[in-house]
Amino acid sequence: MWRLEQFKKQGGFQFLMNMCTTKTLFYALSIFPFFSGSKKSLEIFRLAIANRTYRYISRKFKGTKVTYEFSDTSMEKIAQNKNAIWFMWKQGMENAPRLVKYNLAVLQKKFGKDRVKIITEKNLFDYIELPEFIKIKIERKIISPTHFSDIVRIQLLATYGGMWVDSTLLFSGDLPEVIYNQSFFVPQTLKPGRDGKVIPVSNWLIISKSNSDIVNRMRDLLFYYWEIYDRPVDYFIFHHLLMLVFDELLSEYQDMIVYDNTQPHALLIAMKTKKMDTKEIKEYIQLSPIHKLTNKLDTAFEEENQKKLIEFVKEELINDNYK
Repeated sequence: MWRLEQFKKQGGFQFLMNMCTTKTLFYALSIFPFFSGSKKSLEIFRLAIANRTYRYISRKFKGTKVTYEFSDTSMEKIAQNKNAIWFMWKQGMENAPRLVKYNLAVLQKKFGKDRVKIITEKNLFDYIELPEFIKIKIERKIISPTHFSDIVRIQLLATYGGMWVDSTLLFSGDLPEVIYNQSFFVPQTLKPGRDGKVIPVSNWLIISKSNSDIVNRMRDLLFYYWEIYDRPVDYFIFHHLLMLVFDELLSEYQDMIVYDNTQPHALLIAMKTKKMDTKEIKEYIQLSPIHKLTNKLDTAFEEENQKKLIEFVKEELINDNYK
């Protein structure tokens, strides 16, 4: 039963189809008997498959010469949105969960309402252009909301620069100033936790200068991927392609400040593991200036933890100014 649940959690038959596409199915079947005894073994199995998947993507896309032309965005519009904080809830903030609304309120208080740009399906194309084939695949629901968000964030940053903040990312403090000045930045797993991970990066926080080499190359590869594929060969296709770009533009990647992406998950992991009181939540908040959270709650105690967190954010980070 546990193995069946894990199979479904990994995507079920879609996972098998992806392995067929990336030519990893035979490899997976050959090693699975050695890694199916425990959850830890299954994690090692997933890492092995991820490595094979990256090899497939690298062979397919590395060095591919592809560019996409767009009509020039006016210099005035670019200037108006320079150093913007990009925050997206496709359905509109009036339909957003409380956690998302409060995360936005914290950002607006910290960086200013004018600087935080709220992206929705109603105003999206006021800011960016997308190739027609992507628009068609979005309309036909070939591209999922999650992967559509990946497309939006990279095109916004390529056009304007600034900082992309996921709707479930909470700012409770200040990042080091040097991070904001990077030509391109994403959090990433550090050694020794990085060992064995082929995609050790996160994309819930991205900082970029407009038209930086990395952001432009990433945008072009992501667009090209969705031009030739009708589904993701891996849920983390953005991360695979980004690591490929880092490999191609190694000197720019090596110049990027390294910032750990594991500590920002500590509060989320704790909230999914045990019942917490407000004091514990505050202690975890103090461990990092940013926290990757979720709207997906699986148990009653997770819901209670979320309520306590939201109340803490309202009382101590927004100071009752949220409306």
